[in-house]
Amino acid sequence: MTSLFSPRIDLAYKIAAVAHARQVRKGTSLPYFAHPVHVARLLERAGLDEHVVVAGVLHDVLEDLEPTDAATRNRFREVFPQLSEGSHEPDDFRAELSAFLADCFGTMTMELVEAVTDPKEADGRPIPWLTRKKERLQHLESAAPDVAALKAADVLHNVNSVLLDLDAIGPAAMKRFSAAPSEMLWYYSRVADICNERLEGAPARLAKELDDAVNRLASALGLSRRRT
Repeated sequence: MTSLFSPRIDLAYKIAAVAHARQVRKGTSLPYFAHPVHVARLLERAGLDEHVVVAGVLHDVLEDLEPTDAATRNRFREVFPQLSEGSHEPDDFRAELSAFLADCFGTMTMELVEAVTDPKEADGRPIPWLTRKKERLQHLESAAPDVAALKAADVLHNVNSVLLDLDAIGPAAMKRFSAAPSEMLWYYSRVADICNERLEGAPARLAKELDDAVNRLASALGLSRRRT
């Protein structure tokens, strides 16, 4: 079983802590850093290799990076002086950070991170939520098992977090999201269905847990789950 205390995983946590230092989970005061920690632990528990666990820690680092966030860029350069040697243009920093991560963890890990990174803009314009999710689902349908395992762990923690919020504050918890509850249930259901098809052996437990969590979410929302 992968150790969560390896030097590579420790370094990944250090990077994720810098990336998410000023972020909180949507509509809450919970530090966002809790999410990659949980994703990594789910992957480790399911027996995934270290490079997949590292990708779990790092999976939102590039997706959540805001080019205009000078404070985060400066913090990265303070903690990792190697990043001070490149261009100081905001639009160049993502590529520099991606190259730095590849140097630290190798191409296998970065391919996983990029595979689950959800681009939010194209040509400087926001991509609609539904368009983004349909594109991600299309990629997931033909993705490697490690990608499916990473996505299953990511969505499993998200669904469980929503369930906790619904139990604590009721339907008002759904107002923090831009998508309607029915749209979120559709997306989570599709991820669960695809992961159930693509995961075998020990990692299949992630898909099974996700499927069960989505069923509980459908019940909590009073909605019917559509299976494909």
